[in-house]
Amino acid sequence: MKQKLLFFVLFLAVSANSYAQFTFQKGYFINNNNQKTECLIYDIDWKNNPTNFDYKVNETAEIQSENIENVLEFGLVDGVKYQRATFEIDRSSDDVKKMGKQRNPSFKEETLFLKTMINGKASLYYYRDGSLKRYFVQKDSSPITQLVYKRYQTEAGGLATNTYFKQQLLSDFQCSSISQKDVESLEYELKDLQKFILKFNECQNSTSQTFKSKQKRDLFNLAIRPGVDFNSLNVYLPKNDRRNVDFGKQTNFRVGLEAEYIIPYHNNKWSIVLEPTYQSYRSEKTYEASGINDGILTAKIDYSSIELPIGIRHTFFVAESSKIFLNAQYVLNLDLSPSLNYYRSDGTDFDQLDMNSGKNFAFGAGFKFQEKYIIEFRYQTDRFVLENYPTWSADYKTMSVIIGYNFM
Repeated sequence: MKQKLLFFVLFLAVSANSYAQFTFQKGYFINNNNQKTECLIYDIDWKNNPTNFDYKVNETAEIQSENIENVLEFGLVDGVKYQRATFEIDRSSDDVKKMGKQRNPSFKEETLFLKTMINGKASLYYYRDGSLKRYFVQKDSSPITQLVYKRYQTEAGGLATNTYFKQQLLSDFQCSSISQKDVESLEYELKDLQKFILKFNECQNSTSQTFKSKQKRDLFNLAIRPGVDFNSLNVYLPKNDRRNVDFGKQTNFRVGLEAEYIIPYHNNKWSIVLEPTYQSYRSEKTYEASGINDGILTAKIDYSSIELPIGIRHTFFVAESSKIFLNAQYVLNLDLSPSLNYYRSDGTDFDQLDMNSGKNFAFGAGFKFQEKYIIEFRYQTDRFVLENYPTWSADYKTMSVIIGYNFM
């Protein structure tokens, strides 16, 4: 319990420190009076278009908040830009279970922050809310207009798609270098629409300002993870002290291979990790036991398994090449024919038990340097290794020091 509390306190402390120092980026916002404020904006790498944001006027200032009611525009230096606008948007669901049979969009006027993708004679904007994705265009000073793309159910029960956005582009963005074939080949995807708007602006001899999201790092890591386990096992059977044995503490080698998938939002701070690991524990104890002819028994355990910890990781960037991370994992086990045997002093069997591991949890804190070198300290909750014998108590305890090298 004390170890769990320690990890929880560590998590809160590092979270607060990270929030205070490492996630505010240079930015600005413009209020309703067209006053521009240079500041540090809390960058959470917005997956959905925001309605508010936190900021500080400098590194040591208090954190403040602003929202869409007071702000016309905000952005990060050399990063994203959000612009407030009032326009009509179709929120028809793309989920087959919720999809209607209406071909035409159902527009409703809303005031939202749009993410600016391209500024120029023709501008392109993006809006996302969960699974809803919409693209908007604007030419010169005309109103911002949604590009229409809608999937719907037919009367016969099939699916159809309204791709009216192609007609919109063909009608409103005519230029000598753009053909009907260019428009017909477009998909309702960011890269296609960006390419089209850039081509139109070039044809019109208009400069385009492109806003790119921060470069995403590789989203998959593979690391070799050797280390040492500090293990102990105490077997106890109530009302039968002949089988009660403390196998003691051991230091054992372990080796794992960790696969990490980085969730590409919130500054790549969250990831899913899976780490198949070989571990082993072997011990033999000779002790006095009541009710035995010569009073002597030998207990021998041979326990090895492939652990399968799967869970989440949260990363805190402390410097350009350094980061701290915390793990919380659920540990499955694939036993490799483990056994627990009791022998009399003459070597004959007294009892044989087939071991079967239960599940448990693991909590870790670590440091990563230059995206390659890793060290982690890990605590596992007690693992019951005699699942086939519910009246027994056999808790396997493990703490680990793990080093790693990220090779992919």
